[in-house]
Amino acid sequence: MKSVDLTGKVALVTGARRGIGAAAADALEALGARVARHQRQGGAFAADLARADAANALLTRVLESFGRLDFLVNNAALTPLGASEGATAGFSTGAPAAACIRTGKHHSP
Repeated sequence: MKSVDLTGKVALVTGARRGIGAAAADALEALGARVARHQRQGGAFAADLARADAANALLTRVLESFGRLDFLVNNAALTPLGASEGATAGFSTGAPAAACIRTGKHHSP
């Protein structure tokens, strides 16, 4: 099997604090990529991606930190409201796919 070399590439993995996101980030790093690990709170790449302005700010931080962005793994979770402080009812998306993809296209080199 041919090995993949991602040396010099940069990935942003949303929802990378645990589970599939953490595993994806670990795998990309094992292949040589530099990885911006997003999580909702804490860390260098924290952002509440339910807000479009936060998605833009996150991508700006990634570009300022790494100078480029080659991959986006859009893995942020869907969380029932009520699980979060101040929630009322319904669901809140951790990262609207359209917002991440739209801003990713806007900021790609």
